Amino acid sequence: MPDGAAWLLDTNILLRMSKSDDAHHPIISGALRILVAQGARLYFTSQILGEFWNASTRPRDQNGFGLSTAETDRIARAIERSFEFLPDSGAVHDRWRDPILASAFGSCWE
Repeated sequence: MPDGAAWLLDTNILLRMSKSDDAHHPIISGALRILVAQGARLYFTSQILGEFWNASTRPRDQNGFGLSTAETDRIARAIERSFEFLPDSGAVHDRWRDPILASAFGSCWE
């Protein structure tokens, strides 16, 4: 396992990296490659994967990607193979809440 910084990939990152014709795909793919090369640990959660599924299968005319269930499942399995699953629990919430507060409030947050 890499020992680098941990990054939680949000739904929009997963959506944009899954569609090679998305305008943001090259930037996101490049950034993820750099992070991996630096030894970063890239995570997803059940909620994020659920949001990805919802947006992927929602019709295009309703702000979705309009993918079939089978295509969405294929991409979701690739996400599960490519990134680390971060189980959802109170401990996980606490682990991610501290860095969020630190970045929001700076070093004055104690």
